Amino acid sequence: MGRTEELRKKLGITTRFYPDNQVTQLTKGQRDITSNEPHPKEPSTQESLLKNNLDNSIISFLLSFGLNHIEPLKFEEFTLDVFSQFGFTGKLTPVTGDDGIDIFLYDANNLKGVVQCKRYAENQNISVKEIREFLGSMIHVHAQFGYFITTTSFSEQAWQFSQGKEIYLIDREMLKQIVLHAIAIELGLYQKDEGANVLSDLLEAESSKLSNKNVLS
Repeated sequence: MGRTEELRKKLGITTRFYPDNQVTQLTKGQRDITSNEPHPKEPSTQESLLKNNLDNSIISFLLSFGLNHIEPLKFEEFTLDVFSQFGFTGKLTPVTGDDGIDIFLYDANNLKGVVQCKRYAENQNISVKEIREFLGSMIHVHAQFGYFITTTSFSEQAWQFSQGKEIYLIDREMLKQIVLHAIAIELGLYQKDEGANVLSDLLEAESSKLSNKNVLS
């Protein structure tokens, strides 16, 4: 079973539909990762290799169709699978009575973290109220860090509230990058023990962008 099929199975997707506005045929140099052909050697960096091989064939499909239609529980399972690529261990919480926490995570140092997953429609942003409640849940279970993940985005107030706290907001675009790099780790384009650093670098870059935005505004 190819990587695309594995991800399709995890997401519970049976159709092979691609949105009309997405590229459905790989161009030269954008080989399907399910192919037995070797990766092209021309790109000089890992980022270029990832972009050429994965963006159109998998990530656009997952986020444009798959994650918009995935059932909430499958979204949580998928998220846990993704975090496992970055060196975390974890478990899903019960479907009911989860106190706003969907996943318990443990990093390489056994520090305890939590995740909340929200699969919303594109026009329904996460409010600051939801982030405040998430922080309350973190404190209640003595979590040392938290990830709030959504298939949409966050309000400006939510972003501002999260600053200076151990809360990482992962919106649709950041989720795309995280999934992309998780697949890269699984494919061996990064060393397995680099996973935590890869995730940290992604989140740090996003935090810097937000800080610069606040300075300019």
